[in-house]
Amino acid sequence: MENENGAGFTRVEFGYKHTGNLRFIGLDLRANPELDANGTIEKLKPMLGSLMSEFAAEEISWYCYLEHHNGGEVNVNETGIGGYFFKAGTPVPEGCIYYDLPTVNIGYGVYCGNDDNFDRYTLTRDQILSDGVVIPYPEAYWTADQFMLGEDRFGYIIGVGDIPATAK
Repeated sequence: MENENGAGFTRVEFGYKHTGNLRFIGLDLRANPELDANGTIEKLKPMLGSLMSEFAAEEISWYCYLEHHNGGEVNVNETGIGGYFFKAGTPVPEGCIYYDLPTVNIGYGVYCGNDDNFDRYTLTRDQILSDGVVIPYPEAYWTADQFMLGEDRFGYIIGVGDIPATAK
């Protein structure tokens, strides 16, 4: 696939998973705009390291940037959190914020290649909708950019409703 600027990429995986209830724990990046992904990971290591082995979500283990509408109107009450997915009820260390995900299923795409200018969100969203899967927008809407550091891959995750048997 290629966009109008010539940036190309390949979707290497797409699918749906039942993750169950999850909690996302991390740092409020809108309150800390000086932090990039690497800086956030380094700052979170001592805060979340001991929780990772016991509480980390098995299905989604990479560092992510999560946004949500917090059940509010579109583009209102959005929060940008850099962090990790954990099992529901995981204790939240001091200095971190959390978001209890209102959905128990995800739709996701994993991409590789030179895709800095391509809207992976749109491609992932359009696939989910064309499969007939509901994205509960805005009442339970959340998305996460998944940074697979050290790999030439980037993931996009969207919380979805029930997954019909006909969905891929």
